Amino acid sequence: MRYTAVTEQESLDISNKYKAGGTLRDIRKQFHVSNSTIRKILKNHGVPERSPYFYHGTHQVKKLDAATVDAIVERFNTTTLTINKIAQEFGLRSDRIKSVLASNGIDTTVKRVRSNTALLPQQELEAVALYESSDAVTLSTVAQQFNIAIPTVRAILERHGRQVRELVGRPKKILASDDAAKVQYMLGDGCSQQTIADTLGTSQNTISRFIKLSGIKRKHENRSRHKHGMWRGGRIKVHGYVHVLLPQDHKFFHQMVGSTGYVLEHRLVMAEQLGRPLSRYETVHHINGIRDDNRPENLQLRQGNHGTGSVHVCRACGSYDVVAASIAELSEPSES
Repeated sequence: MRYTAVTEQESLDISNKYKAGGTLRDIRKQFHVSNSTIRKILKNHGVPERSPYFYHGTHQVKKLDAATVDAIVERFNTTTLTINKIAQEFGLRSDRIKSVLASNGIDTTVKRVRSNTALLPQQELEAVALYESSDAVTLSTVAQQFNIAIPTVRAILERHGRQVRELVGRPKKILASDDAAKVQYMLGDGCSQQTIADTLGTSQNTISRFIKLSGIKRKHENRSRHKHGMWRGGRIKVHGYVHVLLPQDHKFFHQMVGSTGYVLEHRLVMAEQLGRPLSRYETVHHINGIRDDNRPENLQLRQGNHGTGSVHVCRACGSYDVVAASIAELSEPSES
């Protein structure tokens, strides 16, 4: 909106435009003034303001020519634009567009799809005809032809009362009789479906389908460790540290393993090097800071927690061969 005063000539032009049938919106856009300013000018010139319901009745300010009416109808039928968008393009009110469309026998009560991928009524008929032209035409073919999604094609067919054909894929692979016997034997031995599939040179889906069709009932047992399909040999890495599964017959099994049966590899290496299990207060430090480098020369035994990046060495010779000693052992004997 403008903040400068309206000149006499502009005031006269505004009054004449309104008398000629111009709306407040048209005048506001052309002269960049507010509605209150336009009303003041009309009052000063003695021009009565029209009722806001003037356009809704039979009285119309200006009559649209045949070319404009045909352009509005064509725009509505050939695009997916809403009535408000078409009204903005032609500079008219939306109810005026509705009146034009209704006079040409077009139902404006049907909700129009605003999606950019929607098809026009004629295009929908072409899509249905293409789908019914041959059994080889799939939903994907129609979607690629009209640049729409497969769910959109399915919705168009349902809207026109057409049935969607079932896909005829390649025949499912059936196991031979000897392979079926192997599957049953390996299942009883506790092998996973993936292990059986790798042995028979097929897919896990094929094995799973065979089990369902054959009605084989498997015992729901806890398949842990080497019986589990994700078994990795009892060596895992958590937060950079290597954990190894310790056999129950290992000499340090009961002193060092937790509830899962795993033990930190660097603690196990240090225990085997010392020939004794580590106590809960002893820690093992990686000299180079690499958590999975568990070579004996890279490990150092500590007492309690140790900071990252710090190493205990001898000040005199620089040796890493240091041990913890109590204060009583280091104190000199007292004189009697």
